[in-house]
Amino acid sequence: MKTTEEKENEKLKLKTVALADECSALSTWKEERQQNRMQFWTNLRNVEKTLQEWKLASKVQDDTLRKIMFQIQELEELEMESLLIIQTMQEKEKDLMYQLTHPKQEPVLKSVGTSRSLQLIKINSLMYEIFQTLQRCVEQ
Repeated sequence: MKTTEEKENEKLKLKTVALADECSALSTWKEERQQNRMQFWTNLRNVEKTLQEWKLASKVQDDTLRKIMFQIQELEELEMESLLIIQTMQEKEKDLMYQLTHPKQEPVLKSVGTSRSLQLIKINSLMYEIFQTLQRCVEQ
């Protein structure tokens, strides 16, 4: 039969393993996100450049161009919001590291997983809308 202290130690070990896993997942997500940011901005600039070239060649109408430029502006705003999410993730990572070194403390986690997911959904849907609009322009 296990003593109360042994049971508490087992709980702390399980909690430590779970926290270490979450720290690892956060770190991986943060690295991937930072790498993707550079590609994201490069792609946006390429879309803007292509749109300007199309406008000059009269391949795209002004209202379509305005719509896409507005969507690009929305994407830029979402990207800025995602920077705030990254900062929150970094704070969460610090909190997790603190919990690993002080396992008997109460959790001080902040839930940002949902914010991150919603942000990615918004970015992906806007990118899809822009892609669809560009596709229609090409087909004309």
